Amino acid sequence: MQKIKGNTFIYRCRQHLNRNKRLKYQWIIKNHKDNLKITTEENKLSDYNSKSCILNKFKEFIKKKNELNDVLLEKYKDEKFRQYKWYSYMQKKRAEDRLINDIKEKYSKSTVLIIGDWDAKSSNGIKRISVPNKGLKRKLSEHFTIYMIDEFRTSCLHYKTENRCENMYVNDKKGVSRKLHSVLTFKAENNRLGCINRDENATNNMIKIVKSYLKDKTRPLNFCRNSKLDEDLKKSSSTLEIYKGLWNKIKTSNHLHKLFICWGAYWTKVDCQIDVSLQEVQLCLFTVKC
Repeated sequence: MQKIKGNTFIYRCRQHLNRNKRLKYQWIIKNHKDNLKITTEENKLSDYNSKSCILNKFKEFIKKKNELNDVLLEKYKDEKFRQYKWYSYMQKKRAEDRLINDIKEKYSKSTVLIIGDWDAKSSNGIKRISVPNKGLKRKLSEHFTIYMIDEFRTSCLHYKTENRCENMYVNDKKGVSRKLHSVLTFKAENNRLGCINRDENATNNMIKIVKSYLKDKTRPLNFCRNSKLDEDLKKSSSTLEIYKGLWNKIKTSNHLHKLFICWGAYWTKVDCQIDVSLQEVQLCLFTVKC
């Protein structure tokens, strides 16, 4: 979080986990389940398929599930499960209230928050621990005025040059080069290489977008979804030249075949000639990305 004048407030996921003690109570509940041998009983269901389309196998799963429910329901009546979940809920509320107090102390009670529209469901299937998102936004909206902003290209473009940044790669203890997602590298205006925190870069770009909107109700061109960067246009033109050459070779071949060309989101059926037999190639598919 950063104010337009540069007053920065940092609140990370790890800090939130330490405050609400979520991992601590998860570990306590897991140990209690192991002591009561609940985990052992639940693992017996792994021998059955709950998603089977074969009726007899699905009946076997339902039968085993009902048998285990009679045993597990009695064990789950232990008061410690409700006790630990209540403690976890109270710590969560305390962490949220503490965050609100920190924001009010850092800025003011009349602060207007502009939050990115990032969603954990759109993280390309990367497995990570869940982070506060919609629930925290609803809690903050009870105390502050909140606006959402489109985060498109805010983290990948440098906030000064608006050129695309690259991920930093560092060697681990075994000497293997690994990507450091939180740090970006960029080329400065004086052609020197530099590095910047991804979240800090995104925040600065959001400030630039907000200033532009407050000034003339527009969004900077490079952060618009219908615009293309100069780097992308160069790649598209070079890719297009390659496929044009392949297309000319296909047109001058001997055998006739139907070729489907994917251009953006549209499919066009055309007749052309290919220089291989129809037994070797059933369908030729070229994808042109522009």
